[in-house]
Amino acid sequence: MAITIVDVEDVLAQRPRPLTLAALQALNPARQPYRAFLLQPSGVIEANDVRVGHADARLGHALCSGFVAAAVQAHADLVVAPEYCVPWTVVEEIIAGQHRPPVGALWILGCESISPAEIQSLAQRCNAGNQCVFHHEPLDPRQVAQRRYLDTLLYVFWAKDANGQEVLFLLAQFKTVACRDYRDIEQTSLCVGRAIYAFNR
Repeated sequence: MAITIVDVEDVLAQRPRPLTLAALQALNPARQPYRAFLLQPSGVIEANDVRVGHADARLGHALCSGFVAAAVQAHADLVVAPEYCVPWTVVEEIIAGQHRPPVGALWILGCESISPAEIQSLAQRCNAGNQCVFHHEPLDPRQVAQRRYLDTLLYVFWAKDANGQEVLFLLAQFKTVACRDYRDIEQTSLCVGRAIYAFNR
Protein backbone atom coordinates (compact mmCIF):
# COMPACT_ATOMS: atom_id res chain seq x y z
CA MET A 1 0.00 0.00 0.00
CA ALA A 2 1.46 3.39 -1.02
CA ILE A 3 2.17 5.94 1.70
CA THR A 4 1.23 9.58 1.11
CA ILE A 5 2.66 12.66 2.84
CA VAL A 6 -0.19 15.10 3.48
CA ASP A 7 0.17 18.76 4.49
CA VAL A 8 -1.82 19.53 7.63
CA GLU A 9 -2.64 22.94 6.17
CA ASP A 10 -4.37 21.19 3.25
CA VAL A 11 -6.39 18.98 5.60
CA LEU A 12 -7.60 22.10 7.42
CA ALA A 13 -8.35 24.05 4.24
CA GLN A 14 -10.41 21.19 2.77
CA ARG A 15 -12.77 20.92 5.74
CA PRO A 16 -16.46 21.74 5.03
CA ARG A 17 -15.78 24.85 7.11
CA PRO A 18 -12.16 25.68 6.22
CA LEU A 19 -9.65 26.24 9.01
CA THR A 20 -6.14 27.66 9.22
CA LEU A 21 -3.33 26.38 11.42
CA ALA A 22 -2.45 28.48 14.47
CA ALA A 23 1.31 29.19 14.61
CA LEU A 24 3.09 26.40 16.49
CA GLN A 25 5.80 27.54 18.92
CA ALA A 26 7.87 24.37 18.54
CA LEU A 27 8.10 24.93 14.77
CA ASN A 28 8.94 28.63 15.01
CA PRO A 29 12.53 29.01 13.67
CA ALA A 30 13.42 31.74 16.17
CA ARG A 31 16.13 31.96 18.79
CA GLN A 32 13.62 31.81 21.64
CA PRO A 33 13.51 28.31 23.17
CA TYR A 34 10.35 26.28 23.66
CA ARG A 35 9.37 23.90 26.45
CA ALA A 36 8.88 20.20 25.71
CA PHE A 37 7.21 17.57 27.92
CA LEU A 38 8.10 13.97 27.08
CA LEU A 39 6.68 10.82 28.68
CA GLN A 40 8.56 7.52 28.90
CA PRO A 41 6.42 5.41 31.22
CA SER A 42 7.29 2.22 33.01
CA GLY A 43 4.74 -0.51 33.53
CA VAL A 44 3.29 -3.66 32.05
CA ILE A 45 1.91 -3.61 28.49
CA GLU A 46 -0.83 -5.97 27.36
CA ALA A 47 -0.36 -6.96 23.71
CA ASN A 48 -2.57 -9.51 21.97
CA ASP A 49 -4.85 -9.83 18.95
CA VAL A 50 -7.58 -7.81 20.70
CA ARG A 51 -5.73 -4.80 22.10
CA VAL A 52 -2.37 -3.19 22.90
CA GLY A 53 -2.08 -0.87 25.87
CA HIS A 54 -1.59 -0.64 29.62
CA ALA A 55 -2.26 -3.93 31.39
CA ASP A 56 -3.62 -1.91 34.34
CA ALA A 57 -6.18 0.45 32.78
CA ARG A 58 -6.67 2.56 35.93
CA LEU A 59 -2.94 3.08 36.39
CA GLY A 60 -2.48 3.93 32.70
CA HIS A 61 -5.28 6.48 32.81
CA ALA A 62 -3.98 8.12 36.00
CA LEU A 63 -0.44 8.31 34.59
CA CYS A 64 -1.43 9.86 31.25
CA SER A 65 -4.15 12.14 32.62
CA GLY A 66 -1.64 13.47 35.13
CA PHE A 67 0.95 13.88 32.37
CA VAL A 68 -1.23 16.07 30.15
CA ALA A 69 -2.48 18.02 33.19
CA ALA A 70 1.14 18.78 34.13
CA ALA A 71 1.86 19.79 30.52
CA VAL A 72 -1.04 22.27 30.63
CA GLN A 73 0.17 23.66 33.96
CA ALA A 74 3.69 24.14 32.54
CA HIS A 75 2.39 25.73 29.29
CA ALA A 76 4.47 23.16 27.38
CA ASP A 77 4.82 23.94 23.67
CA LEU A 78 5.52 20.34 22.60
CA VAL A 79 4.05 17.30 24.40
CA VAL A 80 4.98 13.76 23.33
CA ALA A 81 3.83 10.36 24.58
CA PRO A 82 5.04 7.09 23.02
CA GLU A 83 3.26 4.46 20.95
CA TYR A 84 0.35 2.56 22.57
CA CYS A 85 0.55 4.74 25.67
CA VAL A 86 -2.34 7.22 26.07
CA PRO A 87 -5.70 5.63 26.92
CA TRP A 88 -8.70 6.82 24.93
CA THR A 89 -10.33 7.76 28.23
CA VAL A 90 -7.74 10.55 28.44
CA VAL A 91 -8.57 11.59 24.86
CA GLU A 92 -12.22 11.77 25.97
CA GLU A 93 -11.12 14.15 28.74
CA ILE A 94 -9.37 16.34 26.16
CA ILE A 95 -12.49 16.39 23.98
CA ALA A 96 -14.65 17.26 27.01
CA GLY A 97 -12.38 20.21 27.82
CA GLN A 98 -10.78 18.82 30.98
CA HIS A 99 -7.31 19.13 29.41
CA ARG A 100 -6.60 21.62 26.63
CA PRO A 101 -3.22 22.58 25.16
CA PRO A 102 -2.32 26.27 25.10
CA VAL A 103 -2.80 27.95 21.73
CA GLY A 104 0.42 27.42 19.76
CA ALA A 105 1.23 24.10 21.46
CA LEU A 106 1.42 20.75 19.68
CA TRP A 107 0.55 17.54 21.49
CA ILE A 108 1.71 14.28 19.86
CA LEU A 109 0.09 11.40 21.68
CA GLY A 110 0.73 7.75 20.93
CA CYS A 111 -2.59 6.18 21.91
CA GLU A 112 -3.56 2.71 23.00
CA SER A 113 -5.07 0.56 20.27
CA ILE A 114 -8.64 1.24 19.20
CA SER A 115 -11.03 -0.63 16.94
CA PRO A 116 -12.07 0.92 13.62
CA ALA A 117 -15.70 1.13 14.77
CA GLU A 118 -14.71 2.88 18.01
CA ILE A 119 -12.58 5.54 16.33
CA GLN A 120 -15.27 6.23 13.73
CA SER A 121 -17.86 6.61 16.48
CA LEU A 122 -15.55 8.89 18.47
CA ALA A 123 -14.92 11.09 15.41
CA GLN A 124 -18.66 11.37 14.70
CA ARG A 125 -19.46 12.29 18.32
CA CYS A 126 -16.62 14.81 18.47
CA ASN A 127 -17.55 16.48 15.18
CA ALA A 128 -21.25 16.60 16.08
CA GLY A 129 -20.62 18.22 19.45
CA ASN A 130 -19.04 21.48 18.22
CA GLN A 131 -16.40 21.25 20.97
CA CYS A 132 -13.58 20.32 18.61
CA VAL A 133 -12.85 18.68 15.25
CA PHE A 134 -11.63 15.11 14.84
CA HIS A 135 -10.13 13.99 11.51
CA HIS A 136 -8.76 10.69 10.26
CA GLU A 137 -8.13 9.28 6.82
CA PRO A 138 -10.81 6.98 5.35
CA LEU A 139 -10.42 3.40 6.53
CA ASP A 140 -9.95 0.54 4.08
CA PRO A 141 -13.14 -1.61 4.24
CA ARG A 142 -11.19 -4.82 3.61
CA GLN A 143 -8.88 -4.16 6.54
CA VAL A 144 -11.77 -3.13 8.76
CA ALA A 145 -13.43 -6.48 8.04
CA GLN A 146 -10.27 -8.53 8.59
CA ARG A 147 -8.32 -6.73 11.33
CA ARG A 148 -9.02 -5.78 14.96
CA TYR A 149 -7.45 -2.41 15.76
CA LEU A 150 -5.53 0.73 14.78
CA ASP A 151 -2.31 2.12 16.24
CA THR A 152 -2.94 5.87 16.36
CA LEU A 153 -0.66 8.86 16.73
CA LEU A 154 -2.95 11.72 17.74
CA TYR A 155 -1.93 15.31 17.01
CA VAL A 156 -3.79 17.84 19.16
CA PHE A 157 -3.48 21.54 18.28
CA TRP A 158 -5.44 24.72 17.68
CA ALA A 159 -6.71 26.05 14.37
CA LYS A 160 -8.81 29.11 13.48
CA ASP A 161 -12.03 29.37 11.53
CA ALA A 162 -13.01 32.08 9.03
CA ASN A 163 -14.14 34.34 11.89
CA GLY A 164 -10.85 33.99 13.74
CA GLN A 165 -12.37 31.75 16.42
CA GLU A 166 -10.07 29.10 17.89
CA VAL A 167 -10.97 25.48 17.17
CA LEU A 168 -9.31 22.50 18.85
CA PHE A 169 -8.27 19.99 16.17
CA LEU A 170 -7.52 16.31 16.76
CA LEU A 171 -5.74 14.70 13.82
CA ALA A 172 -5.34 10.91 13.89
CA GLN A 173 -2.42 9.40 11.99
CA PHE A 174 -2.47 5.61 11.71
CA LYS A 175 0.62 3.41 11.77
CA THR A 176 1.57 2.63 8.17
CA VAL A 177 3.63 -0.56 8.59
CA ALA A 178 2.97 -3.43 10.98
CA CYS A 179 5.88 -4.56 13.17
CA ARG A 180 7.03 -8.16 13.29
CA ASP A 181 7.19 -10.09 16.54
CA TYR A 182 7.34 -13.75 17.42
CA ARG A 183 3.53 -13.95 17.61
CA ASP A 184 2.83 -11.70 14.57
CA ILE A 185 0.37 -9.66 16.66
CA GLU A 186 0.36 -6.55 14.47
CA GLN A 187 0.73 -8.54 11.25
CA THR A 188 -2.57 -10.28 11.88
CA SER A 189 -4.51 -7.64 13.85
CA LEU A 190 -3.43 -4.13 12.79
CA CYS A 191 -5.28 -1.96 10.26
CA VAL A 192 -2.59 0.18 8.64
CA GLY A 193 -3.00 3.69 7.27
CA ARG A 194 -1.56 5.43 4.23
CA ALA A 195 -1.25 9.07 5.34
CA ILE A 196 1.67 10.73 7.14
CA TYR A 197 1.00 14.33 8.13
CA ALA A 198 3.50 17.18 7.80
CA PHE A 199 3.20 20.55 9.55
CA ASN A 200 4.30 23.88 8.06
CA ARG A 201 4.66 22.18 4.67
